[in-house]
Amino acid sequence: MLEVSRLSVQYGRVVAVRDFSFQLGSGEAIAILGTNGAGKTSAVESIVGLLPKAAGMVTFDGRDITRQSASTIVREGIAFVPQLRELFFDFTVEETLLAASAACRGRSPVGPDEIFALFPRLEERKRSRAGNLSGGEQQMLAIGRALVTRPTLLVLDELSAGLAQGIVTSVIASLKKIRANGLALIVVEQNLEIAAALAEQCIVMSVGEAVWRGSVKEAIGSESIRNSFFR
Repeated sequence: MLEVSRLSVQYGRVVAVRDFSFQLGSGEAIAILGTNGAGKTSAVESIVGLLPKAAGMVTFDGRDITRQSASTIVREGIAFVPQLRELFFDFTVEETLLAASAACRGRSPVGPDEIFALFPRLEERKRSRAGNLSGGEQQMLAIGRALVTRPTLLVLDELSAGLAQGIVTSVIASLKKIRANGLALIVVEQNLEIAAALAEQCIVMSVGEAVWRGSVKEAIGSESIRNSFFR
């Protein structure tokens, strides 16, 4: 489904990501792991068209999307949930979901009722403004907004950031339901246990480069990996 080949990202003269490559099949899930500053967010933001690529190539479903804009990439079937959620705080929950349907040119959007079935709390709060929601509710809304576009690949940046464990557990349960329907995932995380709940394989990044690849379970069980990259 997705092939990233020798991706590099730069901020001026600073190289944030260097020669980053991986493949992801339909319905698969992979975690991109590492501490702050490892290059994880720069890598995925470049993949989804939010940052320019200094070098490399990205193909999705056999189509070259390397130079496509973020809005075009959404229509191709890749949805991105940023770490800071980036909601319009004056929009209600319903308005946020309806506005997201504009990104579905050429295919039918997922209706609000389907999102509410996945996140019942959002239905209770559907007339509330996004800025008045709790952090967990905002995360549910950000994921729901992405799912409205009917993606085949969902990219989640720091799902657990700033959220209580109970909320994270609830969101993970909902994402597992979506995965059962064949949605592929890229999970950007610092927390190995949360990554293991959603993905089978992982890439560990450090200083902009992939330094280890394997199963998430193997990463969890490796004291050397934990000590080297997750202190």
